[in-house]
Amino acid sequence: MSLDDTFMRYNIDTTGILHIGTHKSEEITIYQKYIGKNKIVFANSDILENRLGNAISEYNIPFNFINLNVQGVELTVLKCMEYYLTNINYIYMNINKKNILLNELDTYLNNFDFYRIETLWPSAENGSTFYIRKNISGRGKYVIFNPAGRLGNAIFRYMACAIFCTKYGSTFVLQEDCPKIDEYTFYKNLDLMGNDVTYISQRNITDLKTYCKSNPSIEGFNTLGFVKNNISLNNLESNAYINNNNDHGIFVKNIVEINDKNYIDSLQKDLYGKHLFMNGYFQFDIYLKYKNEILEFMKKNKNEHYVTTYPYRKFLMKDIVDDMILDNTKIYDIVIHIRLGDANGCIEFIEFEYYEKLFETINFNNSKTAIVIESPKDKRDRDYLDVSVEINDMLIDFNIMKHTKILICSMSTFAWMAAFLSKHITTCYMPNYDFTNNRPYQNFKTPIENTIFYNVVTKGRTC
Repeated sequence: MSLDDTFMRYNIDTTGILHIGTHKSEEITIYQKYIGKNKIVFANSDILENRLGNAISEYNIPFNFINLNVQGVELTVLKCMEYYLTNINYIYMNINKKNILLNELDTYLNNFDFYRIETLWPSAENGSTFYIRKNISGRGKYVIFNPAGRLGNAIFRYMACAIFCTKYGSTFVLQEDCPKIDEYTFYKNLDLMGNDVTYISQRNITDLKTYCKSNPSIEGFNTLGFVKNNISLNNLESNAYINNNNDHGIFVKNIVEINDKNYIDSLQKDLYGKHLFMNGYFQFDIYLKYKNEILEFMKKNKNEHYVTTYPYRKFLMKDIVDDMILDNTKIYDIVIHIRLGDANGCIEFIEFEYYEKLFETINFNNSKTAIVIESPKDKRDRDYLDVSVEINDMLIDFNIMKHTKILICSMSTFAWMAAFLSKHITTCYMPNYDFTNNRPYQNFKTPIENTIFYNVVTKGRTC
């Protein structure tokens, strides 16, 4: 990881550079590619606490990038400038295995929200390491929204994206708007040693890339044909077969596919510095845990972010997260959501019987009640209803549900999401649907804290 590579790979936005421990200031040619010469200061490696403070204050430069080349006293120098570390976003160090304890550096810098994102050992003793402040560590990295399904599904996907964007400081982008991304980064002369090898091949590089792309759990491969399940950029080093004497190295995926199967585990993984391609429905009961972060992210980006649905329609996040102003005739005490598919011959969904049993337990006296139902799509739907219905835009129906006090949900992500985003609902009734048979990666049942589950009856299955 050369200094130049670091600036390019992480799209570093520097306001000033402080380089501590210089020989001939030869790094100046690299720095000047990214910032003006008058924003760069070189300091000697024997700098002491009072002199370091003087250097920072004397030049009146808003340093946010530090490069340390101080031969084993990195922690001492950092502690000397502790008062200033809150202004720093990036720390790059040239290091030597004999005189540095990375664990001690990690522990100290974690207190200031720094994360060690790469450590490379191109030779047996000498290497480099790079720390980024966590809240900007995803700079230049994307969480990519892949459209599928209708509006409820789209918002679930957006919330899954929002959690990762918040965690890594990454940028949300629609798949259709995503810039071209290099699939792999090649680390020449470096490899990852360990027991993570899952496949060996003598195919060419193109074939190995194709093989890895079709297997989301694989994170890369080396040029000898060893495929890797897990790669830590903090443990790349030369070895007997891949070193400075040949052109071998390791290809590391820049894009990680997140799907329904690996989503929960991925929340616990180290994915800093990765582009994330969100290829699932992500309908899990985890969003109450992250609700504050999700709502903050939605509100912060509501005027710029869209979600898209299939069939194709684009929804501005503002129209989803903000309440629509409704006429009083469209505000109710109780709203019942019905999907026609639930009650009209679709074997996968729920028969009308479950509503009848539930209604017996609810006091409707003196309550203004409405039914929200999707628009009839065909003659079978119209014959089943046998009544005229008011046709509203989808967002109006969404807000009718958001404005009520009691919402009775069908087996619907649309209704679930109205409850989750509502500022008014006090009680939500959700069908206690059995997901285990045909939906093993879905378990969304609890949109708000006060959710009451009720038993339902489906064709051929009692839940």
